[in-house]
Amino acid sequence: MNRGQITRAKILRSSLELFVEKGIAATTTREIAARSEISEGAIYRHFESKDEIAFELFKSIHIRLADMIQAVADSAQSFEDKVRAIVTTYVHLADEDRLLFAYHLRFQHLFFHRFGERKRPNPVDNVEKIIAEAIEAQEIPEGDPVLLGAMALGIVMQPSVHRTYGRLTDSLTDHIDQFTRSVLAVLRQK
Repeated sequence: MNRGQITRAKILRSSLELFVEKGIAATTTREIAARSEISEGAIYRHFESKDEIAFELFKSIHIRLADMIQAVADSAQSFEDKVRAIVTTYVHLADEDRLLFAYHLRFQHLFFHRFGERKRPNPVDNVEKIIAEAIEAQEIPEGDPVLLGAMALGIVMQPSVHRTYGRLTDSLTDHIDQFTRSVLAVLRQK
């Protein structure tokens, strides 16, 4: 990485830490600069605004997650294999960078609408599409893919939220089997 890329990465990581600690609105660019050990003006050489930093952080994990889900779904053979692969992808990413995943969970309501135009990869859309395909292939009973997707995602996301707030402390990866069984039970209900 060159010097500019290193500075940009420092700004993003410092912002991430502060946004999770204090919230986006309560964090100032002065605080980001201090944590990044750069001048406040240096932030604006890399980003137009604090909002751009916040969206860049969200986008980085959101698009990555969408791409990962699509890749594992495309490579899995059976529906059960797809569910296990998607669950595994979610929990590995959540365990890999707990802070970034916590940010994604806590602030998705601020940015999710920017993905609503279907122009960008979206993990929720990918999950709903996989469920719709499974319904069409009669691998699971008829149902609303949007509702079923929300229910399936909730099985993994709610424990992630609990971990974000300290109610769960262990690795989500330790629970892949239980998450997978639970998602399959929800999707196979009549």
